[in-house]
Amino acid sequence: MARESVEFNIQANEIVQCADNTQTVLNLSVNDTLDISVELVENTSGILVINVEGIGRLNLVLNCLEGSSFDYLWVNKSDTSLVVNETVYLGKQASLRTNYGEMTSGEHEKTTVFHMIGERSVVDVRSASITFNKMSWDMSVEHEAKYTEANLRNYAIGLENSEFVLKVIGHILNGNSGSQTHQTSRVLNVSDKITAVVYPELLIDENDVAASHACTMGQPDPEQVYYLQARGLPEREALS
Repeated sequence: MARESVEFNIQANEIVQCADNTQTVLNLSVNDTLDISVELVENTSGILVINVEGIGRLNLVLNCLEGSSFDYLWVNKSDTSLVVNETVYLGKQASLRTNYGEMTSGEHEKTTVFHMIGERSVVDVRSASITFNKMSWDMSVEHEAKYTEANLRNYAIGLENSEFVLKVIGHILNGNSGSQTHQTSRVLNVSDKITAVVYPELLIDENDVAASHACTMGQPDPEQVYYLQARGLPEREALS
């Protein structure tokens, strides 16, 4: 059965509730400071899409109530300066599958915190970033209940003269046994004129848990680039 689509164009502070079996699209226009609170109703499922543009500061709170199960797509369309504070709460047995698209030429500073406050809550993150200018992103997961699970997969491409800083923290607090926190970060630099830094971190205060992190950074294989250029492609097309 097709999901009903509901669209909101938001320029002022607002609280939005996502209903069952819907695709909710929020078009956020930031001018100075914008405070948005989104609630995923108990025992519902659906799709949440957030498109962001503008300049200033966005404070976003996402409450995933007990038993909710949503796909979440974030698309940053701002080509100016934007600061984002994103706080996500996951209740008991809530599930959130997130996809982030950060692919604009603005200067962006972002903080994302997932609070796993309910037992057996799950968050699965996949992010894709292309840095044309400057971007810094602090992403953390606080496991505050037992049997919670977080999987963070972050991928980025740094273009010439860009700056990319990513800090990823998985924190399992004492008393929350049976929890899992995993992270993978991959950054590809297509020029020597790039600043790219990744800080992977695990803070484990409990036994009987599973935790891992993996991080790779580097440039395209020069032999592959040379081979493509030998076939007649300019360097920029070969890198693409």
